[in-house]
Amino acid sequence: MLGGALQAIIGIGQVLRNDTLGLSAFGEVARLYYEPDDFFRASGLSMHPNYLGGYLMLAIFAGLYLAWQAQGRLAHAVSIGLSLLCAAGLIGTLSRSALLSTALGIVPLVWWQWRRLNATARRNTLILAGFGGVIAFGFALFATRGELALRFLSGREFFFDDSWAVIQGAPMLGVGAGNLMYEVWMDVGEVARPLLPVHNVYLYIWAEAGILGLIIFGVALGLNLWQLRQPASVGRLIVGCGVLALVAVSLFDNYTWAVHPHRVLTFWWLGIWWGTTWRSTGESSSHGASLG
Repeated sequence: MLGGALQAIIGIGQVLRNDTLGLSAFGEVARLYYEPDDFFRASGLSMHPNYLGGYLMLAIFAGLYLAWQAQGRLAHAVSIGLSLLCAAGLIGTLSRSALLSTALGIVPLVWWQWRRLNATARRNTLILAGFGGVIAFGFALFATRGELALRFLSGREFFFDDSWAVIQGAPMLGVGAGNLMYEVWMDVGEVARPLLPVHNVYLYIWAEAGILGLIIFGVALGLNLWQLRQPASVGRLIVGCGVLALVAVSLFDNYTWAVHPHRVLTFWWLGIWWGTTWRSTGESSSHGASLG
C-alpha cells in the first residue's frame, strides 16, 4: 500500500509537471516516442504507464482490504486516504484498461454495500459519488490537457497476428514458458515494425502453455468469480473483486503475465485470495462445529 502511494505521488507529480521529474537514476523513463506531445501519462518509476496503472489498480483493493481490517478511526481513515491517493495516480496513468477494470472490479463491492444502506445513506452516497466523479473527470481532463478524445477514443493495437500464428503451430501444448517472442522471431525474422506479444493474457498463455494450460488457469479464475456470488466474508469479497479486476485487465494488456514483476504481483494476489478462501472456510467450519 505504501509502495503504491509512493508511486502515485510520483505519477501525480509527473502529471502536474507534464514531464518526468528527473528520477532516471531510480528507473523513471522519458516520454515514449509514440505518445502524444500534448500531455504526459504518469508512469511513476515503471517502464510504462499501463504497468503503473495495473499496480495501482491492485493497490486500491489492498487499501480497501486494510480499511476493512483497520482497528480505530485513524487507521481506517489512513487506509481510505491511501486508496484515494492511488486512485488519483491511476487516473494520471490514463490507462484505459486499468481504469475500466478497476471500475468493473468495484461493482460487486458497491452492489453488496448498496443493499445494506438505508434511504438517507444511499442519498448521501450518491452525492459523494457524484462529487468524486466530477473531481475524477476534472483531473483526467487536466492530465490530458483537454485531449480526452485523443487519449480515450484512439485505436488500440493488440498485436494479434504474430502470436496467433504461433498458437496455430502448437495449439495443444504451446511453445513453452517464455518462448512466445522467440517463436515469433523464428516465424517472421527481422521486420521494419514493432514485434510485440499479443496484448491479451489468455491468448498469451495459450501460446506458451497450450490449451490445457489455459483451461487450468481459466478454471482457477472461474472459481473465484463463481464464489463472488455469496462471499463468506467482506475481506474475501474485496480480494475477489481484485481478482475480477485482474481478469478484466488481462483481456486488454499482457503485463500481468508477460512482465515478470507484474506476474509475481498477480500470483501473489491470487495467493492472498486462496488464503482468504481457506480462512473463511475454516472459520465457517469452526462456527458450525461450535453450534453443533
